[in-house]
Amino acid sequence: MPISQKLMSEKTTRTPSTAAPAVSSDSKILHSTTRIVVVLVAIGAAILSFNALTALAEASGIRADFSWIWAVVVDGFILVATFAAFALKDRGKSKYYAYSTLGVFVVISIIGNAWHAAIAKQGYALPIQAAVIVTAIPPLALFLAIHLLIIMVSPTEEQKEELARQKKRRDRLRAIEEKELERLEKAELIRDLKESQALKIAEEASISPAPKRALAPTVEKVPLSTTSNSVTPIITPVPIPAETNYTETAVQPKILLTEPEVEAKLLQMVEAGQILPTGKTVAEWLGKSERTGQNLVKKFKATLQNDFA
Repeated sequence: MPISQKLMSEKTTRTPSTAAPAVSSDSKILHSTTRIVVVLVAIGAAILSFNALTALAEASGIRADFSWIWAVVVDGFILVATFAAFALKDRGKSKYYAYSTLGVFVVISIIGNAWHAAIAKQGYALPIQAAVIVTAIPPLALFLAIHLLIIMVSPTEEQKEELARQKKRRDRLRAIEEKELERLEKAELIRDLKESQALKIAEEASISPAPKRALAPTVEKVPLSTTSNSVTPIITPVPIPAETNYTETAVQPKILLTEPEVEAKLLQMVEAGQILPTGKTVAEWLGKSERTGQNLVKKFKATLQNDFA
């Protein structure tokens, strides 16, 4: 081979290819064009099918004012079933149910368009059986559309299990909260009882201690006059510390008093201008019942009235 031809062949092989590249499946232009064409085809098919089904509805005896609704029901259900099949693609048997209804109404639309052609060109009269089928399509579409909607909004088995788990979790939390509330109520009740007992003990401790036991008064009998044979007792009071305060708020003394000692104490209170205690307080001094204290106070008051009469 001559050298010149060899050089020309090498130059030709080294020249980059200028052929147009193949269209990729991921091309945005391809996808956009396909979408536009699909929309145009769908619009054209819907208009033509709508016209044919409207005429078929009129031939079946449906009023001209409502015949177009029959076309909307048939072709509209095809759109509904398509969306339902896409939404239920992961729902097992429900997916096949949606595709079955879609196929049924596609067949109905095709047959309806074919009947329309026979009626328009050859004056083919629609038989009574066909008219009955045509008028039965709308309620069937209504039933299937509602059923598909119920299936779409119903939870799946996994969702039902998750809802059941959440319900059990809420029930457990509610039971725990009720037990905790009951425990807190019991603890609060016990705390209130303890606080009331502690307050009572503190009040008893804050009151002054019982006074020292006083000596019984000495009683001397002396004649008052020669004209009277009665003898008046002379009671010698026993001094009691001034800081001792015999009031009704005093608690029961540790050392119980006898009745003469109580009478002496009552007399000291009268002489000091103090108010006489109640029968309950006197009963606490004696360590006896409240009725006994009341009787002793009444007896002491009666003795005072007799002495000053």
